[in-house]
Amino acid sequence: MLKQKYFSANSVISAITWLIVTMMMIVAILVISFLSVLDGRTIEDSYDRVSIAFNYEKNALLKLNIEYSYWDRGYEKTVKNPSPEWRYDTYQKYLIPAYELSFVTLIHPDNRVELLGQQAGEQGYDSASIQPLFSSAIKDKVELLNSRNQSLMNKAFFSQFDGSTYLVSVEPFRHEKTGAFVDGTHLVLAKQIDAEYLSKLTKQFKLPTLSLVKSDSYDAYYELEGIGQSLPTANLYWSIERMTNQLVPAILAILGVFLIITIVLARVLLNKDLHDIVEYQTELYSAAMTDSLTGVANRRYFLEFGNKSLLVSVVQKKPLTVLVLDLDHFKKINDRYGHPIGDAALRHFCETCQKYVRHSDLIGRVGGEEFAIALPHTGLEQSLKLAEELRVMVSESQLEIEGHQLHLSVSIGAATLDNHSSFEELLADADQALYQAKKSGRNRVEKLG
Repeated sequence: MLKQKYFSANSVISAITWLIVTMMMIVAILVISFLSVLDGRTIEDSYDRVSIAFNYEKNALLKLNIEYSYWDRGYEKTVKNPSPEWRYDTYQKYLIPAYELSFVTLIHPDNRVELLGQQAGEQGYDSASIQPLFSSAIKDKVELLNSRNQSLMNKAFFSQFDGSTYLVSVEPFRHEKTGAFVDGTHLVLAKQIDAEYLSKLTKQFKLPTLSLVKSDSYDAYYELEGIGQSLPTANLYWSIERMTNQLVPAILAILGVFLIITIVLARVLLNKDLHDIVEYQTELYSAAMTDSLTGVANRRYFLEFGNKSLLVSVVQKKPLTVLVLDLDHFKKINDRYGHPIGDAALRHFCETCQKYVRHSDLIGRVGGEEFAIALPHTGLEQSLKLAEELRVMVSESQLEIEGHQLHLSVSIGAATLDNHSSFEELLADADQALYQAKKSGRNRVEKLG
């Protein structure tokens, strides 16, 4: 019997069919796996953005509370010699609507809670009905503050009260100059975490739709942490638009028609989607963190960076210095040559400064022609040397534009970290040094004191 030398047509068709089916399954599995990784990264990114948003909200509420609790006149009018009219104008008429607070209260040294103001449309609390507020996590915060627990000072947190969740800041009234506690009275600012608040937060920070209600198909959650509690006060849940759900059915349908075309098309579409996502996130980050004219950090991001650097410097016991720079007579440049040339001068100035700073430093635009440089782990002497080099370089450089030669000069003020309670306070000292530089004739470097 002769051996068969050739494959039959049925065998070839069957082999090709199984090969196509196998390749389709492998490609489908690879595509689904790749999309799942992207979904996972999208979920991680959404969590990071939610975390950043609430850290910003907590810092903003804390800063507002510190502004009022470190105010001697505020303590005088609110606690020591209370003025009903001043209280109403300050807390109920201004603070509540301006910062969208739910309520403002005092907690006296005897743990008595006194209502100073509440948002219109709230449940109509008064000082008696809001007394149970002290039995919430706020009580823990007050006790920790009274015990001088440094690790939990200057921190906003979340608390439950009367069935609702609130973002709360509790700070003791302090003397403006010394920072010492006055008499144990605490100022409480609270924002209710409700659907309206979450909707505004979502639009402001480009977040997924957040909810306090747990759904059956949520992708991630964020814990709203209280004070001194083992469990979170509440959780926020959200879902994302999964790329696997959107693209896999179409990709599988195309794979069934023609494998090679499907692979190419899938790669093009996926790469485009990934590029668009990265580009969109990059644009958002750049718009939120940088000054559009000069390309340096904007005031908001500079202050955020500065506060984080201050905390690190305090913990690590490292120096932190801030330089505040102001172009001398910049208004005359705008008036004489026009704003386009003035803008070019600002960009030229920032490019010059960038050449002298390290990657760990940050330049920010904090005013019209006023800039600041945060120098972590840098002492005053080294910072003054850098400031002088910048001053000389700016004064010696010439900017030629549209046939005009501009001679720029800059005044610089410097201040280094020394018992400052906030970065804003350190920045204010550097600004005061800048004022001394201008007062002394401009085009010079001055340090505070």
